[in-house]
Amino acid sequence: MESITKYLHLLGLTEDASPQEAKEAYRDLVKVWHPDRFGSDLKLQKKADIKLQEINVAYEKVQVYFANHSKFTSANKSYNNGAAASKQNSSEYDSSTGYASEEENHYYSNFQSKNISEKDYARWKEDVSLDIKIGSFMPRRLIITPENISLDEQIIRVNEIIALRWSSLHAPTNGMTLSYVSAFVKDNHQTMKIDCVTFWDSLRNIDKRYELVTSKLWKIVGVRLVEDTLRRLSSDEKIEYGNLLVDSHGILFQNKKVYSEWKDLSIATPPHRLTFIVTAKNAKDVSEALYYGEVDNVVILDPIMRFLWKDGNYKKLERHEFK
Repeated sequence: MESITKYLHLLGLTEDASPQEAKEAYRDLVKVWHPDRFGSDLKLQKKADIKLQEINVAYEKVQVYFANHSKFTSANKSYNNGAAASKQNSSEYDSSTGYASEEENHYYSNFQSKNISEKDYARWKEDVSLDIKIGSFMPRRLIITPENISLDEQIIRVNEIIALRWSSLHAPTNGMTLSYVSAFVKDNHQTMKIDCVTFWDSLRNIDKRYELVTSKLWKIVGVRLVEDTLRRLSSDEKIEYGNLLVDSHGILFQNKKVYSEWKDLSIATPPHRLTFIVTAKNAKDVSEALYYGEVDNVVILDPIMRFLWKDGNYKKLERHEFK
C-alpha cells in the first residue's frame, strides 16, 4: 500500500494505531482545521482548507488500509467473501447506506413476479408518501407521492428518476456543530437537493428527519433502481460508479486497470459512513472509496453487492437470470 505510514503520521498516529484511534484523531483534526474557525482571514482559511483536504485524503487511505487488513476490523472478516457476506443482515434497512428493509427484501429476488393486492398497494402508497417542511433558513415544502417528488415549485416524476445520493455529516467546529445532511434526486434534466437540516434544530431531530426522508426515497425509488440495475447488468450493460465499471461478472477498477470477478471482491463501510469501499482481493493495493453523497447510485450499488453475495446470487447474474 502506498506509504500508509505517511498518512498515519499526518493524522498524528503510529503504525500500530487502531481504527477507533484513527476515527478520533480524524475528528479532532477536523475541529482544529475547519476553515470556519479562522473568521475573515482569507489567507488562513485557504491554508485550513488545503490542510482539511489533506486530512480527508489521509483518513480515507487509512480506512482503505484497515479494510484490507483483517486484524484491524472484524467487519472485514464478514465482507471478505460471498459466503461470509451472507452472514450480514442484508435485509436490514440503514438510511446511510441504503440497505433494504425486510418489507422490501422480496423485491430483490422476486421482482419479476410481484403480486400486490389492491389493499397492499394502498398501504404501500400511504407508507411511502410524505408532506413536510424542510430546509435551513427558508423552509420549503417537500411532498413525496408514488407519482411525483416536489420541493416547492421543483417537481420530478418518480418514474423518471435515474439516480439517488445521500449522506450525513456533523462536523464540530469552533464550539458548535455544522451539519451537512442532504439527499439528492436526479432525472435526465435536473437534480433536486433535499436539505434535511432546519435552523437551530437538534442533531437528533436532524438525524430523524434524514432517516425519514431517505427511507421514503428508498422505498419509492431505491427498490426500483435496484431492479433496473440488475436487469441492465443481466443484459450485458456496463454501469459506471466513479472509477468503477460494473458488469455482470465483476468490476473493473478503471484507474488501476484491474478487473475482479464477484468472488474476488470485498466491501466495507468505515465508521463515519461517508464512503463505500470496494477492494480487489486478486490484486495488491487496489481499492476504491466511493462517497455516498457525491457519486450517483452508490446507495444502490451497496445493497446490490450485498444481495449478489447472499446465497451466491452473483452466479444468477452471471447466467443473466435477472432480465
